[in-house]
This record gives sequence, structure tokens and C-alpha cells, in this order.
Amino acid sequence: MALLQLKSVGQTYFSKTSATTALEDITLSVNEGEFVSILGPSGCGKSTLLSIIAGLLIPTSGTVMVNNQQVNHPHPKIGYMLQQDYLFPWKTIHDNITLGLKLRNQLSHQHVQTAFQLLKEIGLEHTIGKYPSELSGGMRQRVALVRTLATQPKMLLLDEPFSALDYQTKLKLEDLVSSTLKEHGKTAILVTHDIGEAIAMSDHVILLSSNPGRIFRTFKIPESIRNLLPFEARQHPDFSSTFQKIWEELEHIEQNDHE
Repeated sequence: MALLQLKSVGQTYFSKTSATTALEDITLSVNEGEFVSILGPSGCGKSTLLSIIAGLLIPTSGTVMVNNQQVNHPHPKIGYMLQQDYLFPWKTIHDNITLGLKLRNQLSHQHVQTAFQLLKEIGLEHTIGKYPSELSGGMRQRVALVRTLATQPKMLLLDEPFSALDYQTKLKLEDLVSSTLKEHGKTAILVTHDIGEAIAMSDHVILLSSNPGRIFRTFKIPESIRNLLPFEARQHPDFSSTFQKIWEELEHIEQNDHE
């Protein structure tokens, strides 16, 4: 069943002298439990699309539906994880991971215990009384994941959450996020510039063209890769052939943009 449906979504930015169309005629559906990545050249509207799905931006045309209900304001069942962790430096890890629960008046014993259990699952229960400055970048992003999952969203939007990390940490975090989301049955949409990351983590990869952003092509990732953790998927023979296909299509888009 489709959890998310976008129908003919477009976004145009208006100024006093001009109108710039960032997205045009985006139609897609994402089923419950699916992991979808969005790839495309810089400036093709990937982050704009996430903001529209989250209800932070109302599209100038088309509709966004979550659970068959139109999204026209920030949706309580959608979690958002960004490139920066945005942890509050003056709050302990305990206070950071329960912040969303507090803001939503969900600070019950059960919800707090669920947040603590998530922190334990990702191996950071020992940080509960620490401050963000005492943690590494990878640890902070893991805490940000717990904070996002603590409010029990049905869908997670991930806007390049690993791009600021060193390569080794990034690979470890890909595995952790992938396994955690599968274990909890979450739906996820990832925006990334990294073709390998998109292939390793996703069920489908959507390639956007630019000026304005449109769906250029959708790739279904081979089942042989989908059932593996991202690190293992990168070692599979089907990974390199899939990478080559997407790389060539992306090159084609970028060549057209420069003509």
C-alpha cells in the first residue's frame, strides 16, 4: 500500500522580476516499508522536494498525500534527519533525544523508555548524561537518528545525513541506519549525491533532471543487493553494473544541462 503519493507536484519561486521553476510534474508513490533514494545534479530540487513532502513547503501545483490525507503543514508522522545533527549543545543526550517527545506532549514513561532502548540498540546508552561536544560526529548523527525515531514517525526523510562524516564512519552509519529502519519497519526517502550510497541502501533510486527538476528515470535495485546490508551490497557483483547504469544516465543529464 502506498504510504506517500505525489501527484503532478511543482514548485515555482517568484520574485518581483522573475519566476523560477524548481520542480515540475513530480508524480511518484512510495509504499510502506520501502527505502527510496533521490539522486540528481546540484540544483535539481532534491531538498526542495523533501521540504514539500515534509509539509514545510506548500507546492505551487499538485498534491502530496500521506496515508491518503493531503499534506499542507508539517506532518506528525514524518521525521526529518539532516546533514547537520542540530543537537542542542547545552542539553544532555538524554534531553536531546526526548526533545521531540516533549514538544509533542508525548513525554510518557513508555515513550521515554522507547527512546532509551533505541539509544541502547545503537550502542550509545553510556552517553545518556553527556553533552554533544563530548561525542564524535558519527556518534552525534546516531543520537540525531534516535531523536528522530523517538517520536515514532512512519516515514523518515534523510537529507544527506552522512555527507559530513569521514568515509569509514559513513559506511558504518549506512549499515546502522539501514538495519535500524528495517527492524522498525520504517519507510525512508534519502536525498544524496552519492550513487553508491543510493544503490547500497535503497529499493528504488529516482533520478531527477534539472532546470526544472523532473523525474528522469527510476531504477529498481536488484533483489540480490536489496537483501544485504549496505557494506555487503557494495561488494556484490550486481553493485558495479547497477552503478555503471546510473552513472551513465547522470552523465547524460549533466551533459544536457551544459549544452
